[in-house]
Amino acid sequence: MRNRASFRRASRFSVIVPFVLASLWMQGAALAQTGTPPPATVRPAPEITPLPAPSQDEWRRTMTRTPLPKSGCFTSSYPSTQWQEVPCTTAPARPYPPRGPRPMTVGNTVDVAADVAPDTLSLTTGSFDSVVGVTNETDLSTGAPNTFSLQINANFFDTPACIGANPNSKNPLSPTCVGWQQFVFSNSACAHGLTCASVFIQYWLINFGPKCPAKGGAVSGWMTTPLSPDSCFANSAAAPVLPQTIAGLANFNLTGTTSTGSDAVFMSVGNPAILSAMGGPGSVLGLAGLWHQAEFNVFGDANDNTAKFNAGSTLVVRTSVDRGSSAAPSCVSNQVSFTGEMNNLTLTSPPALVAGQFPALVFKESNAAGAVAAAPLCSAGVTTVAAPPAPPTIPVFRCLQATSNLNGAYGVGMLVTHPEFCSASGPTVPPPAAPPPSYVATPITNLPLAAGLQAFVCNQFSPNLSASYGIGIVTADPQFCWNGGPGGPTVAPSIVPPSVATDTGLKAGTLPIFRCNHARTSAPYGIGVLTTHPQFCAPNGPTPPPGIVPASVAVNLGPSWFVR
Repeated sequence: MRNRASFRRASRFSVIVPFVLASLWMQGAALAQTGTPPPATVRPAPEITPLPAPSQDEWRRTMTRTPLPKSGCFTSSYPSTQWQEVPCTTAPARPYPPRGPRPMTVGNTVDVAADVAPDTLSLTTGSFDSVVGVTNETDLSTGAPNTFSLQINANFFDTPACIGANPNSKNPLSPTCVGWQQFVFSNSACAHGLTCASVFIQYWLINFGPKCPAKGGAVSGWMTTPLSPDSCFANSAAAPVLPQTIAGLANFNLTGTTSTGSDAVFMSVGNPAILSAMGGPGSVLGLAGLWHQAEFNVFGDANDNTAKFNAGSTLVVRTSVDRGSSAAPSCVSNQVSFTGEMNNLTLTSPPALVAGQFPALVFKESNAAGAVAAAPLCSAGVTTVAAPPAPPTIPVFRCLQATSNLNGAYGVGMLVTHPEFCSASGPTVPPPAAPPPSYVATPITNLPLAAGLQAFVCNQFSPNLSASYGIGIVTADPQFCWNGGPGGPTVAPSIVPPSVATDTGLKAGTLPIFRCNHARTSAPYGIGVLTTHPQFCAPNGPTPPPGIVPASVAVNLGPSWFVR
């Protein structure tokens, strides 16, 4: 029966089209390359735009939620999921002090922040839904162009690092010592080709006393500044970032994370995105479990400075939070700007509170003609905007065993969502030591690794189904992509009914990945198979539910490939 089925398939795909194979080879080679990044773009200006979900956004979320390999500085470029270690630099020895006594437009007492109390934050990301009318930015005091910072500022909190503080200190901010933590991207006007952009963490002991601790304080040690009397600040190591101009603001993403093991900061610039990261050993102030509020915005770069935008500038700012649930954050504004830096924009509308897969606070600030300050900043009448529901998460399994009966089962290396079809009738075959040539299987570089396994898309048809997989199959064991020669022409993906194949929303290069929905009776691919050629998903057969299979037959790789 097996030989007859193989003969029928081999006969069906017996035409050889060399130029198509050459095209496939070039497509495979192109998948491993990245083009020259286009210039940053300025998005249109809706009042509040829905959260986008392009692949670069998901890539950033995946990378910032994955622990760094170790303490230090790293970089990665979209769509790679690998970190490359780079030498850390020294963060600028400049304070980004806490707010002072004078009011201003945005910053230094006037701002809004996301509040998740009584929950705590483990991660916050700041980004810009839209950037309209921005042509230049300068430092208000010096006139230096492209001199600004992005900051994610935590609330003030009690910290064990305050032990030993001077109880007679008279700082008006607080009668007792408190900790404060900032995740900072610093960009100062560049001269003589110097590296002038970096991302780091700044730690504060507010009202500690006139003499700072002798030890601790991350990499720099504790320093003082007259801008915040009796307070101490210290910097982590800094990860270098390519110097930026304000024209790239729409593509900036700043993320800060905290855990009992370490704090980390990530800065993404450009399109395609380049991500820089710094992770420190341990947590200097013990922010984990005490982080309830997060303020994000674009400000002046240190020393209470102001970022001056040209007239007619409008930004829509998004502060996304990870609070452990889909509930929207609250909005707080009473003296909530924790930093002393400012910009010259005005908050023009109460924020929208976004619930769902990516809870967020979204607000608008502008200095365009007719811009009027929102009063109050956080209105009780703010409408909660529900984010789109998260797509279902489906576990992905990798078959561990070869099969001697292809009429109803899948063999080793096949990525499936229905593991009951993994065969238990053959030996376990290990992956090859090295990937095969690109004309056999093309690595898929824009999918997150599942359990550390690289995914491949097969490039050639197979006339022998007893030992290999055909074109369009997504597999973690590329030695089973047929490598003995062409068996037929390349068939372009066709539009198929949703009942036959479901588009997962993922890509293998430029090709959409489908999940077959039907059991196979005659067509090549059956239920649960991940493929880029859905016309081979069988249209005839029932859809059985997934079964429970032994661990020796299939290994669960988790749901990560199906989380957008």
